[in-house]
Amino acid sequence: MEQLKDVLAPTIPTATPTSKAKVVPLPSPETDDLLKCSRCSQGYSVSLWKQWAEANHRQPGICQPCKRMEQAKLIRSARSDTKGILIRAGFERALISKTIQDVRTEGSFTSERRHDVLDRSFSILNPKKRTKRGICFIGPVGRGKTLMATLLARRFVRMGYNEHWLAMCRVPRLIGWARDQYSLEFNERETVEGMLEIYTEKYFLVVDDLGVRRGEATPFEQELIYRLIDERYLKRDRTFTVVTTNRTLADIDREIDPRVRSRIMEMCHVIHLDGPDWRAEVPG
Repeated sequence: MEQLKDVLAPTIPTATPTSKAKVVPLPSPETDDLLKCSRCSQGYSVSLWKQWAEANHRQPGICQPCKRMEQAKLIRSARSDTKGILIRAGFERALISKTIQDVRTEGSFTSERRHDVLDRSFSILNPKKRTKRGICFIGPVGRGKTLMATLLARRFVRMGYNEHWLAMCRVPRLIGWARDQYSLEFNERETVEGMLEIYTEKYFLVVDDLGVRRGEATPFEQELIYRLIDERYLKRDRTFTVVTTNRTLADIDREIDPRVRSRIMEMCHVIHLDGPDWRAEVPG
């Protein structure tokens, strides 16, 4: 007996190709549109480089995977030498070993207030939280302004930066250095631009004891301080600036220059530090 499939086989049409399969090539960028990584030589499209532009400004010619590897290496190196980096950047040896736990909370400077100050301070280093890239700590002597600035610098170093990227500028020392130039021969004197360049070009700068001199500043001091703050103000969208002062904003307006006060207010969050003198012995 014949099988049903054998009976139906002659009536089943066979598939006969009428045309070749159409091959659709995947779009590929032109060779000219590819930019090569200086580390791995891998080519990436221009659009990808644009997306990576803000990821790591320090190495603009390196692709994102290589940047992550390099950043991890920098972080390990910086964290292993945090104290040395801060010392070479001009920070006080006595403060670089301090931690957040050393921020006292006696008196009106409560624990809740401490956490609020720390959160607002560290927000300038967090691109998801920051609205400004600067902090101005204002308060009487001994309230921990320089300590808070050092804690911020410490956090910055642990992000992978070394002493080439940050510095501590002590305004009284800067003014004294500038005045010493007048005792030198004219052709040996440092220009104002040369004196300020070491500070104005830093990615992270602490301007410590702004306006610490009693009484009104001399025209020379006013101009020097204004030039320093103005240079940082012009770079406020690309740099971080931390200011400490025991003068009020009204004092800065009156004793130094209203332009200095105006620029500080625009580029910095102003934080007032209160409470007791941290250098004084706390009664048991």
